Amino acid sequence: MTEAACSRDSTALTSDCSSQCYEGRPCIAFAAGGSCNATTFGTSSSGSSADSCSFECFTNGPDDFAAQGSVAFTEYVFFIPYGSQESKWEANWTSSQASTVDSQLQTEVDETQMYPSESNLVFEDVEPLKFLEDTTAAMFVGGTSVWGVRGKVSQLKLSTEFLSSNTQLKNITMVNLGFDVDPPQSTFPTTNVESFRMSNCLLSTYPADLEFMTSVVHVDFSLNYFKDYPVKFSHDTMETLNLSTNALTACSGDFPNMTNLDLSGNTLTELPSNIFDMPKLKILNLSDNSFTGVSLTTDQVTFLQSLETFTIDTFGDVSSCSESAQVKINDVAVCTSTGNAGSSSSSSDGTSSSNVAAIVGGKP
Repeated sequence: MTEAACSRDSTALTSDCSSQCYEGRPCIAFAAGGSCNATTFGTSSSGSSADSCSFECFTNGPDDFAAQGSVAFTEYVFFIPYGSQESKWEANWTSSQASTVDSQLQTEVDETQMYPSESNLVFEDVEPLKFLEDTTAAMFVGGTSVWGVRGKVSQLKLSTEFLSSNTQLKNITMVNLGFDVDPPQSTFPTTNVESFRMSNCLLSTYPADLEFMTSVVHVDFSLNYFKDYPVKFSHDTMETLNLSTNALTACSGDFPNMTNLDLSGNTLTELPSNIFDMPKLKILNLSDNSFTGVSLTTDQVTFLQSLETFTIDTFGDVSSCSESAQVKINDVAVCTSTGNAGSSSSSSDGTSSSNVAAIVGGKP
C-alpha cells in the first residue's frame, strides 16, 4: 500500500498522533519533510500508511510505564527549552544583564531529565490537546526549569481550544511562556479548575476564561505586566492570589475567603481598601511598591498587626503627621487617623510564592 504524503505545513505539539503514540500523551507531529531527533522520554515514529508524517512520541517521565500497559497518570508535565527568539523585554537587556541571566539559569536543575520536552527551536504551534480522564493536572514550562527570569520565555502559538475539552483538569500551570496573541475565551476549561497559574507569560490582559473559573482557589499571575485586577475576575472561592512583580496601580474585588495575598513588586501608591474586607487573610506581602504618605485608621492598624505574616518595607513619607500620630507595624512607621477600617485616606477605590525571579526587567 502506498503511503499518503504528509500534509502537515507546521510542526506542532498535538494529540493528533495518527495512532502512533501512547494514549493520553501528546506528541510532536512534524511538518512535511521534517524529521525527529528524539529527546529524553521521546521516541521516533515514521508514521503509517495513512499518514507518512514523522512523530515524536513521549512517555510522561521515568515513572511512566506505558510500554507495559500502564496508561493512566494524574499529572502531565512538558518542558519547552528556550529557542533563539527573544521577547521585546529580553531584547532590551544589556549584555551584562543577559550574561547574569544565563549564568543563573545554568545553575538550575535541568528538569528535562525528569519530564518530556522538546526545544522551542523545533516547534511553536500547539494544537488542541486531549488527556485521559485520570489526568487532572497539566503543566507547560518554557526553559529547562520551572525557575526562570521575567521576560525570558519560549514562544508558543496556542490553539483557541488548547485545553478546553479537558473539563476534568483541576490544576493548570503555564510558566515562562510567551504567546503570539492573548489566549481568547475557550482556550482553557473552566468547570473544575482549582489552581490556575500563568507566571512569566508576558501578559498584560487577563485570560478571558478566568471570569468563568468559579471553583478556582489558587491563582498566580506573578511576573507579568498587569496594571490592575478587575472585579470580574474575583471569585468567592479564591484563597490565594499572587500578583507579585507586575505593574499594578490598583487591585479590586471581593475575596471573603482570601488567606494569602501577594502584591509585592508593583507600583501601588495606596493600600487597596478591599484588603481590609478579607476576614480570613493571614499572609500579606506589600513590599517593593511606591506608597506615598499612607494614613491608616486604628482599626486598619489592628487588622494588619493581627496577620500571621505581613511584609512591607515602607508606607511612604510620614513627615505629614506628628510622632504622636505615628505607629509602627513590623518596625515600619505609618501615620494614623480616626475612622472605620474600610475608609482609609490611603485606600484605592479602583479597581504564594513563585519559582520565577524578577532579576531582570523590573517594573515597566
